[in-house]
Amino acid sequence: MLPPFFAAVEELGYHSCWVVEQAINAQNDLAPIPLLSYAAALTDKALLGSSVLISVLRNPINLAKSLATLDRLSNGRLIAGVGMGNATGAPFSEAFGAPAAGKASRFEEGLVLMQRLWTGERVTFEGRFWQLDDAFISPTPVQERIPLWFGGHAPAALDRAARLGDGWMGAGATSTARFRDEQEAMRAHLEAHRRDPATFTTSKRVFIGVEDDPETALRRMQPWFTMHSGSGQRAERVSVYGTPEQCAEGLMAIAETGLGLIALNPLYDHERQARRLATEVLPLMGLSL
Repeated sequence: MLPPFFAAVEELGYHSCWVVEQAINAQNDLAPIPLLSYAAALTDKALLGSSVLISVLRNPINLAKSLATLDRLSNGRLIAGVGMGNATGAPFSEAFGAPAAGKASRFEEGLVLMQRLWTGERVTFEGRFWQLDDAFISPTPVQERIPLWFGGHAPAALDRAARLGDGWMGAGATSTARFRDEQEAMRAHLEAHRRDPATFTTSKRVFIGVEDDPETALRRMQPWFTMHSGSGQRAERVSVYGTPEQCAEGLMAIAETGLGLIALNPLYDHERQARRLATEVLPLMGLSL
C-alpha cells in the first residue's frame, strides 16, 4: 500500500506527508522515524513531518542524531513535530524512563540540548536531566535549523509552542469550533512572546472521508475511531466527511480560522482518498496542488 500512496502524493503535488506516534498500546501503528525514513526514499519533493513525535520518551542525544540523519536522507525536508504525549499515554511514560514529575522541564531541556547538537559544535551541557562533556554529532542536518512544531491544546502547551516553536498543529480529534478558540489563544500567546505570526505556522490535522454518499464515508471511518478511541460515534463529531461538496464546505470552515496548513488525514483507502481530495474537493475551494 505505501509505495503507491507515496507515488500518488508526489504525482498530485501535495505539500507534505505527516505521521503520528502512539508509543504503546496502539494497534497497527508504525514507528515514526523509520516510517519517515522510508518515505524519504520514495519521495523527492514533499516535506516530511511528525505530528507529533513524543520526544520526552527519548534520550535527546540519540534523537538529535536520528533526526539529523533523517534530514540528510530527505535532503532537508524534515519538520520535527514534538510533544509530551496526551493524558492517555501518561501512565506509560514511566516505562520509558520519563517520570511524570518534572516531565515538562525534561521535555524542554531535551529540545535545548538537541538543537545545540544540531549545530555540529562541541557541546558541554549541565542540565537537570542531561549532562554532556565536550561532545558533538556528525553529520549535522541539511537545514540550518530543523523546524520544531508542537502539538497540545492545554494553555501551557499553547504557550510553550509560541515560546519555543516554529509551528503548532491542532489535534484531529478537535472540533472546528474548539480549534477556532485555540487559534485565538495561540495568537494571544504569540503576541505575548513578541513572535511574528508570519514566522510561525498554525495548522490542524483533519480526519476526512470523501464518498458520493455521506453514510458510506461515515461507516468507513468509524472502525478507525473504534480502534483508537473506543467509540465509532466520535467520527461524526470531529471529522469532515461526505460528498466532495460537503467536504469542501467543512474544510473551508477550518481554513477560515486563518491557519497556514491543513493536514488531510484519510482513515481508509489512502491513495484513492488522496486522489479524490486533490481532483474533486480542492478545486471546489478554488485550490489546486
